[in-house]
Amino acid sequence: MFSQPCKYTRCSQFRTACGGAAAVLSFAAGGGSSILFLLHSRSLSDLAGHMSRRQAIKDIEHDNSQLRLEVSILPDELTLRGTLEIGQCFHWKPLFCEETHNGANSRRMGMGEVCRLGAPLGVNDGVVLMKQNPGEPVSAWLLGGANARMSEARVNSYFNAPPLGPSLKALHADWARTAGRASAELASAACALPGLRVVRQDATEALFSFICSSNNNVARITLINDRLRAQFGNRLCSLPDELVPSSGGPSHFDELRERRAIYSFPTAEVLAGSSEKELKSLGLGYRAKYVLGSARALCALAGSRSTAASILQELGNSPRQQAEMELRRLPGVGPKVAACVALHGLGHADSVPVDVHVARAVARRGLLSEALAARLQKKALTHKLHDEVGDCLRDLYGSHAGWAQTLLFGAERMHSKLDPALEIDEQLK
Repeated sequence: MFSQPCKYTRCSQFRTACGGAAAVLSFAAGGGSSILFLLHSRSLSDLAGHMSRRQAIKDIEHDNSQLRLEVSILPDELTLRGTLEIGQCFHWKPLFCEETHNGANSRRMGMGEVCRLGAPLGVNDGVVLMKQNPGEPVSAWLLGGANARMSEARVNSYFNAPPLGPSLKALHADWARTAGRASAELASAACALPGLRVVRQDATEALFSFICSSNNNVARITLINDRLRAQFGNRLCSLPDELVPSSGGPSHFDELRERRAIYSFPTAEVLAGSSEKELKSLGLGYRAKYVLGSARALCALAGSRSTAASILQELGNSPRQQAEMELRRLPGVGPKVAACVALHGLGHADSVPVDVHVARAVARRGLLSEALAARLQKKALTHKLHDEVGDCLRDLYGSHAGWAQTLLFGAERMHSKLDPALEIDEQLK
């Protein structure tokens, strides 16, 4: 494992936070794609509501009638906050998070228990409570009544748990052995974001989420996705009053408070039946034509013998380059979006999403050749340059270069307070 000191000084608070307890309430979708919700509630000040939500979580945890799931992820292999808050998925909603402060200057020193509201995969209606305390493995309970189903394998697969995904300890050791000087950069990033894993979310949701991420930010993407679910998805459950903060949070929280319900992410077939006007009314703007166009293109490829989801699944079984090239044929999908979908939705661990921020970050760290770094300074990030930067990182970090990129940029984002969903492909000419 890496032993480098952490140079991301602004990440120290987040690193402390990653060791804090975390809990996730997960509402599973039926049939189609899943929902993954994320809500930052650090600004919430309703103490009574906070305590009520915490008690509701404890009641669930200590209810012996609930089925406990065995989640086979060791504590040094996963931190929920580190994994879910770096911009690889836009849909988790923490219900509260406790903060500790230094009494001398009231500076935040770390986080206590954190609750998340979301769904790991598209399965039958159900609720999963996930909780993590410092130094302990993730715990999970299956809720939702007699009709709820959630296999332990599906929970583990969402987090790419070994043996489906790599051991972080082994992966970091391999990078330290083979990446030479480039391993020092990963060592510092791993110090800033311990236990960060690349998730494998539903491919349909990943595709349309990242299409909506173009020229956008996380809060806005989350709002758009929430509206797509409410408009086109299936109602999964109503939220108990004690679990919904009465005030605070980003803009998408206001609509959650009004809606008081969780919906599944719509299938491509349902989106294909909408209209550009309807999608624009949900705030998609110019992205509406791309969502509609991609949904209809997938349905046309599927025809009457298959489904759009199965078309995407086939791409997950194809070589990375083929999968990315096929994705680029879809409206609104450039090289960065294609790589994001391939990495986070199709399981291609060597897919490397590159935008202008990633390119500049890796060039600044000396991970690119002088000639390539010079070209990046003089030219816009073309498709060719995108692929060359990705190839460079694959040469350095091998079959899990996408995990290395996620770690590097996650730490960069925490260091600079950068929103991870900035320019996606507007500079890809």
